[in-house]
Amino acid sequence: QDQDAVFQRKLELKRCQVDLATQNAHKILLDLEQGERSKAQLHSEIHEREKHIESMLKKREAIVFGRRSEVTAVTAKVRFAVTITNTAHVCNMTNPPKEYELMSKALCTLLHIKVKKNQGERPEREQLNTVYWGAIKSILKDNIRFFHRIRHYHFEIQSVELAANEKVDGLPGTCFDHLSSSLNKTSQNVKNEHPQLGSVIMTSIAYWLWAIFQSLPGHKLENDLVMEESTERGLLERNRIDYSVITSRNAILKRELDQLKTGTGTVTAQISQLQKKLGVSKVMRYVAGGHSILSWAVGVGNRDILKLLLKRGAHTPVGDDLFAWCATIIQVTFRHHVRREKLREALSVQERNERMGYDLAVSLRVKSLSKLVRERLKSLHLPLVEALFNGHSEVVPMLEGTDIPIYQAMNLFPLFCHPSGMIPKLDGTIETSNELLPSNGSELLSSILAAGQNYSHQHDPQKCVFTDSLKCTIKLFEGFLKQRRNKMEAKISKRRETLSRKHRNAMASEMRSAIYRGDFVAIVKASEEGGISLDFEDNTTGMTPLIRAALLPDIHSPIHEWYTNSMGEQITAAAFLLDRISPHRPSVDHENQ
Repeated sequence: QDQDAVFQRKLELKRCQVDLATQNAHKILLDLEQGERSKAQLHSEIHEREKHIESMLKKREAIVFGRRSEVTAVTAKVRFAVTITNTAHVCNMTNPPKEYELMSKALCTLLHIKVKKNQGERPEREQLNTVYWGAIKSILKDNIRFFHRIRHYHFEIQSVELAANEKVDGLPGTCFDHLSSSLNKTSQNVKNEHPQLGSVIMTSIAYWLWAIFQSLPGHKLENDLVMEESTERGLLERNRIDYSVITSRNAILKRELDQLKTGTGTVTAQISQLQKKLGVSKVMRYVAGGHSILSWAVGVGNRDILKLLLKRGAHTPVGDDLFAWCATIIQVTFRHHVRREKLREALSVQERNERMGYDLAVSLRVKSLSKLVRERLKSLHLPLVEALFNGHSEVVPMLEGTDIPIYQAMNLFPLFCHPSGMIPKLDGTIETSNELLPSNGSELLSSILAAGQNYSHQHDPQKCVFTDSLKCTIKLFEGFLKQRRNKMEAKISKRRETLSRKHRNAMASEMRSAIYRGDFVAIVKASEEGGISLDFEDNTTGMTPLIRAALLPDIHSPIHEWYTNSMGEQITAAAFLLDRISPHRPSVDHENQ
């Protein structure tokens, strides 16, 4: 095919690649810009969440610090109040006030002290009014144990709420309300006065209970802050993961964009090279007066220009349409052959008429296409003929690498245009001996001889360049005929091998069938005709002729079948096989024995 068609297809492919790469690069740029915007937005969100978490931590620290300070102060009061004297004074009280029972009930709820009612010998009503005070009094007797439980108290919101709402008979309101009034304090106004509750221990316990009750909102707020902080930290971690994912994706997109730019640059350079090659190819396929640049350079005999042209892909510009015509001829002919095979047995008049009409249509189409092919070739000069006709036999070996090799050109030269002379004669006409023309000379030899007579500059025919052309042509014809003879011999040998293989396979099949039937005469005949040894073994059953002979009935059997040898003697089947004086005679090995 023409190089310009190949280059044009490659050029279109490269341009499509550049367009596709440009579209991909534009899409990647849009994705990259969107990724950068998302990255900036995530960075801002991460910063805001970090600030929010830091503020919540500060709030928690402030709440914890204030609660610890207050609880530590009231715990210290309890520590200084719990002495042996104070404890003995409280425990020896015979009729404690109801406020003690209320605070004791709250303490039992906070410290998870289980109280069993209706115990002891005291009346039931009296027991019910002092049951919690009795439980706390039993703990107060061991002041170290009591202080240990107060000091290591673990705050629980539910138990604190229950303790703050505890009530006893005879006292209005809850424990929280009573402590607020008795200590002269409210949730909005906390004073530092110390009202007496009849005992220093009970007063310090009242302050401790009040501090616990007052820390309840702080604990709730702290729990809310912990939950909110946990949620914010989860969102922060997710934002950081998204940020790292977007960062990695942007890095990948940048790398892909760089690769696309590099690839686009490479393809652009290839497009530039293809455009240059296409320009060169257009020069190579330019035809003027039947001459292409290749045939003109060969006719002139310029070796340097010819090397450059061959390096740049110079060819005989027959055109892509000629290849299409030839392909159409082959296709139409093959389809016609297939159709004729199908209509070979046509008997009706309509089928015969249909076949004749189809034959005529195919013939006309093939003739018209063949005429187009011949007219195209007749308008072109063949480089090999131009070289020989103009006495440039030295450039003939260089034409082997062209699109029409030398021996192929020997077949095609009658189809091309008659050669034209490039070297005009300087002096008068010189007669050349007809001995240079062989007895079986061809049109090419006659043309070279005529060119030597018309264009030779030498008086001595042996020094004439056309003599070298004649010798080169004769040598080419000899090599061409030798090549054709070798190809024909190889074809005949291959055909002979194919026929021999088919015949051998047929005889092997016949021998297989004869072994199955037990026909030993047919076995020997197939062996001799197919050149097959009598040691032949069936691949399916593993049966050989000798094994099959051994399977025949005994010689004393009335149904035993005898065979006659070349001497006219009656012998067994095994002896009939072993008496063969032939290279196919079976060998009596251990298996056959």
